[in-house]
Amino acid sequence: MCPEINLGSVHSPLKKGEWTHLALTWKSGERILYVNGKPVITNRKPFTTPRLDGFPATLGTHPSNIAMYAPGTYDELRIYDRALTAEEIQRLAK
Repeated sequence: MCPEINLGSVHSPLKKGEWTHLALTWKSGERILYVNGKPVITNRKPFTTPRLDGFPATLGTHPSNIAMYAPGTYDELRIYDRALTAEEIQRLAK
């Protein structure tokens, strides 16, 4: 097994030297993280979606905890104005 990328205390599906498709859907009350087209974490809480014009964004690190990071090469970053369906994410991951 390849060494995993450090995301602090959170288990990371990322492996050094291996391409991985990541997607995060974020809608009011629900966030879902997909790895290679499959949902791996669902978080349901009473939160609202961020306004991107007033939300600090960083690629490869969590803005409130820099100990959670995923260095590497990122390709084809996309931001949509709605949460994609599981089927749409599966198609993108192929």
